[in-house]
Amino acid sequence: MRGILKELIIENFMSYKYARINFKPGLNLIIGPNGSGKSSILLALSIALGQSYTERSRKLGELIRWGEEYGRITVKLDNSEINGERPFPRIKRDEVVITRYLRRDGHYHFELNYRDVAKAELSSLLKNIGLNPDNQLIIMHQNMIEAFGVVDPQTKIRMFEEAVGLKDYRDKILESRNKLSTLLNEEEELVRNLSEAEGLLARLKKEYKKLLKKRSLISKRDFLLKEFLWSKYFKSKSELDQIKKEISRVSEEIAELKTNAERYRMLSNRTYQVINTTYYRLLEIMEELLHISYEMGSGNASLENELSKLKERFNETIEKLRDSYSEHIDAKINEGITNYRLSDLENRLRELKKHANRLSKEVDTAYREAIEESEQIRTSRKPSEILNEIREIDLILRYYKDVDDEIEETYKYYRRLSMDLKRKVEDVRKNREEAAKELDKRIRIWKEKLANIVSDVSLEYSRLLNGLGARGYARIINSDDVDNAGLELVVGFRGGEEKVLDAYTQSGGERTTAVMLFLIALQTYIKSPLRAVDEFDVHMDPRNRELIMTYLLEIMRDRQEQYIVITPGYVTDRFKDSHIIIVQKTGEYSVVNVLREVDDVRSK
Repeated sequence: MRGILKELIIENFMSYKYARINFKPGLNLIIGPNGSGKSSILLALSIALGQSYTERSRKLGELIRWGEEYGRITVKLDNSEINGERPFPRIKRDEVVITRYLRRDGHYHFELNYRDVAKAELSSLLKNIGLNPDNQLIIMHQNMIEAFGVVDPQTKIRMFEEAVGLKDYRDKILESRNKLSTLLNEEEELVRNLSEAEGLLARLKKEYKKLLKKRSLISKRDFLLKEFLWSKYFKSKSELDQIKKEISRVSEEIAELKTNAERYRMLSNRTYQVINTTYYRLLEIMEELLHISYEMGSGNASLENELSKLKERFNETIEKLRDSYSEHIDAKINEGITNYRLSDLENRLRELKKHANRLSKEVDTAYREAIEESEQIRTSRKPSEILNEIREIDLILRYYKDVDDEIEETYKYYRRLSMDLKRKVEDVRKNREEAAKELDKRIRIWKEKLANIVSDVSLEYSRLLNGLGARGYARIINSDDVDNAGLELVVGFRGGEEKVLDAYTQSGGERTTAVMLFLIALQTYIKSPLRAVDEFDVHMDPRNRELIMTYLLEIMRDRQEQYIVITPGYVTDRFKDSHIIIVQKTGEYSVVNVLREVDDVRSK
């Protein structure tokens, strides 16, 4: 058997100037008359272990011995290995020394193995072995036994859970519930933010659609402007091509007219020569006619035949002259007409060439303007048609003049935000569902373990009560409500009706007895290696006190825990194997003596 508590050193604390008190495994009985300082030992031990409750003072500074400025309490705990394991595995030494310094001005601090340590670190260290000095079921100071009987069921069950090692289950439930609550709040906040974002996004979407429409119109307008430029180019080029064709046709016609004019001129010259030749021949024929006529007038009848032939020739020559003249006139007329048409066409050709030169410049200019804006766009539309469409778009764009281009960035930001919020809502919702399942699971495990332990403790509690001629049991109330779940003790003494233990139904002695028996029934499940109770038997009759002492000895037989029991009563031979500490008051100092030990330890 081993005990966790080896030694308690008290200096300038209440009625103690200086004292060193050794503790042994098993039962440690502290006995002595009232006012001797017995309870101060348990109080000093509790304060050194970090207890926040003090029975006799609100301020720790008031517990310092009168006339002193500081107090010091040191606890030595056994940390030696058993089967290769230590109670405090992280500390690789056989003894753990905890010291608490108290000062009159209210300041205090802790040391762990002679180094400063925060109270939270110390509490965590002790929690690992199940030792919580603030739990009334582990360390019960004066009047706490009766007080436990009258605290509300909710407080009872929390103390019970911590004592039997179920506090972590409740803590995990609270942790899961807090996590669930946080997730619910986060989900609610995200849903609210998502709703606001989607509402704003819907409004922004309308504006963004206007922006897209505006950009589409501008893009179409830009294309139309490019198309317009290329249309102007193709129109000018088409006109130039037509002019070139016309120039070619007129040139060909001029060439043909020149050929015809030359032909008519040559024909006119030729007929003119024919006329001249014919005319002179006619003159010759006329002279011959005159000559023959003269000779015939002289009576020359032989010339008749010749005159007849000559007249025939004259008529033929006149006819030929007439034909030649007519042909000459026609040639002259045709030549004049041809030259007139030729002159007109040459004037037209000059105008056409001027027009062609002007169009050529326009085509070059139109091409440069078009190619600077875009690659070639094939279009068959007229520039006027495209320009009308551009004007229509310009009219529509007036409706969109107030649409801000920056709306795109805002819209895309809120669209991303909305998508992110949706993903987060889904993630949080999944986490919330998992947290709810985890919470239900932890509550179920907590209820099962709590119900099993309370059931076992209740059976033992009933057995112990029967030994006193009483009846009773322990029960859980509101087990479906973690916050309002409670522990009730139901007892009936001297054949009376079983009733819930409270401050009004039972007497002080009955409450003390009922609580002590419950505490004894609970010992099998308490996780702390150290348990202590102060003056449990103050209000008990001798019979009940004796029976409870018997129970205490029974439960401590074959167990490894260490017990400290403070009693003002007598000690019988049944406690011969117990470590008995006697406290007396000598003058203004408390004195500690240990029975069956070689050296007594006294205050200085």
